Amino acid sequence: MSVRFTIIYASLFFVLLILVAFLTGPLWGLRLDYEKGQQMQLIQLCLPVFLSYLAAAVSYATVGKTLPEPTGERGKILRLVTLGGFTIFLVGVTVSTLMYFATANGWLKNGGLDFEKYSLTLTLLLGFLGSTTSTVSTFIFSAKQ
Repeated sequence: MSVRFTIIYASLFFVLLILVAFLTGPLWGLRLDYEKGQQMQLIQLCLPVFLSYLAAAVSYATVGKTLPEPTGERGKILRLVTLGGFTIFLVGVTVSTLMYFATANGWLKNGGLDFEKYSLTLTLLLGFLGSTTSTVSTFIFSAKQ
């Protein structure tokens, strides 16, 4: 699969996952303070990164210039950085959400994640994703020839 489509599919997947996971949290026991809007804070934190990737893809598709997919070593590096970035983000979000879930439900007495630490962890993971995949996205969806 091309790097461009990897970024598009992964971004669509994460937008759906973020919306469904945080909006339906009470159904599966994710203890967020819905009165304080904690679910919306997390959505506002996470969605812009993936929406920016999708916006870059739409911009690329509507400009009318076709740039070749990077091949050879350059293509391999870009694919590895893209897939690695998304994979580390997915694993990190999964682990931190499980830690937050376990802490909020009283299963972890020591070393758990409260909401502030959970949102900080998500911010750090998004920063990592931004430093890898955003750079690739900017290059791969460039409208310039």
